[in-house]
Amino acid sequence: MAAIDNCATRLRLKIHDVTLVDQKALKAHGAKGVMKVNDKNLQVIVGTDVEFVADEMRKLH
Repeated sequence: MAAIDNCATRLRLKIHDVTLVDQKALKAHGAKGVMKVNDKNLQVIVGTDVEFVADEMRKLH
């Protein structure tokens, strides 16, 4: 993963290869939706708890 950002409800990810993302797994873990912006950028619709998710992901990154 190259970068992690968020807005009010979305987790914005810049990744090396968006084709490797398992959308079903993201939804199974609570994502309300997944939007591929292009081959390197992905937005995961999380909801108002997105800031906490982003913070935890930054700790792992």
